[in-house]
Amino acid sequence: MHLNKKVLHAMFDDLKKAPSLYQPSKHWQGLNKLHLEQISKGGINNFKRSVNMKYFNWSILGILVHQLTPILNELSKGNFSIFLKTRFRGYNAKLGKKVTEYDFISAQVYKVFVASLYNFVKSKDKLSIFDKLQEPSIGNPFMIKHKDKIITQDLCNSVLEFYSIIHNTEYRPKQKK
Repeated sequence: MHLNKKVLHAMFDDLKKAPSLYQPSKHWQGLNKLHLEQISKGGINNFKRSVNMKYFNWSILGILVHQLTPILNELSKGNFSIFLKTRFRGYNAKLGKKVTEYDFISAQVYKVFVASLYNFVKSKDKLSIFDKLQEPSIGNPFMIKHKDKIITQDLCNSVLEFYSIIHNTEYRPKQKK
């Protein structure tokens, strides 16, 4: 997969011609610029380790500040095996500028967080979505092996978001018996 800059610039040129209602705000213009830089330096093949880190993939600081609850929940249950049995390889691959990598300690926090998040979401997964889905390797996501399943933070957050949506709507899928 490669980034076709000619097509991308044509898309942005067409967007500039659109009515102001459809123009991105300064915030999104700044993010577009940042993301283009990240993809240009880190490659489109690594977008889940660059661009995605701004959206559905918490970095270590974000985990510690906003997402510590799943880790503490696992520890309060006495689940210390999560530290030893969960695997995280390729966390420190040198893939280029603007591509996230972790040191050993950060990788341990990250893998325990993702495994804890999986356990939390799995406990609410009445439709067995995790049994039906797997994270595609496109974009080179950070993949964690936990309970003989390859998981990602993005996949866990997507399943959690799905349940948040259906919980707050009138849609009620049939539950597995």
